Formats: sequence, C-alpha cells, structure tokens
Amino acid sequence: MKRKRTIKVFCFTAILMCALVPSLWISMNIPDERTTAEAPEQTVMEEEVQMEKMQIVIGQKTYSVSLYENETTKSLKEMLPMTVSMEELNGNEKYTYLSQSLPTDRVYPGQIHTGDLMLYGSDCLVLFYEDFATSYGYTPLGKVDDPAGLAEAVGSGAVEVTFQIGVE
Repeated sequence: MKRKRTIKVFCFTAILMCALVPSLWISMNIPDERTTAEAPEQTVMEEEVQMEKMQIVIGQKTYSVSLYENETTKSLKEMLPMTVSMEELNGNEKYTYLSQSLPTDRVYPGQIHTGDLMLYGSDCLVLFYEDFATSYGYTPLGKVDDPAGLAEAVGSGAVEVTFQIGVE
C-alpha cells in the first residue's frame, strides 16, 4: 500500500516537473529545443553581417542591395549575373524558381519589410515590395538599401529582373 502511494507521488512529481520546467526556462531566457523551434519572433537581420553589394535592375530602375554574409548568398553570387522573369504573388512579392538549389538556413522573421530579398525553400528567390506579417520561414539574402519606388517598378504582373554583383 505504502509502495503504491510512493509510486503515485513520484509519478505526479515527475509529470509536474515536465510541465513546469519549460516555462521556467522561458522565463529565465534559457534556450530549449522546444521553445526555440517554436519562436517565430526570431529576427532575421540581427545575426547576419552585411557584406558586398548586389544590383537589381528592373526596367530603367537600378536598386542597390546589401547582401548578408552566409552560405546561401555565396552560392547565389556564383549564379550571377542572371536575368529572370519574376512572377507576382499576393500583391506583396515577386518570385522565381532558380535552376539549382541553394544551401538554406531558414528563420521565421515574423515581419517582412519592403526590399527584403530572401530564399523560400531551397530554390525560390523572393523579392518583397510591401511590408506584412508572416509565419513563413525564409533564408535571408539581403535588403534593398533604398526601396523607394520598388512597388511601382515591379508592377502588378510578371516582371523581368536582372541580378548582378556591383556597386552603383
């Protein structure tokens, strides 16, 4: 009888500890696989270091892009220069599928900003021309330095875009 009670108390304590420990880790800001995997508020740009410039040419407009230093941008630069047709999606982005997959390091930015250049999956290059909230994950590539007029330049349908290394 006493043994059954001891086992019940032990099981109850173990269940209680399993339920409480993750919430204690969160309140103490101690990373835990379960909490970091579910943290869509992770910011995209904090961990990335800016490096060289890339140009995006859309019609008569040229935009300078600050690239982030990561394996994905290194692989993308090896494909440049390239001119692609980018399709419209959701009234806030243009995308194209690349001819090859790139390495990924997906983050969940929570907020997309006008001028963000990202990779969706391993082969979908995306240029965002409007701000909006998102729950999707992307690999950050860079950011248009001055995105003024970007929405007008890309228009409402498919658009031809040239990506090339260089400084204006």
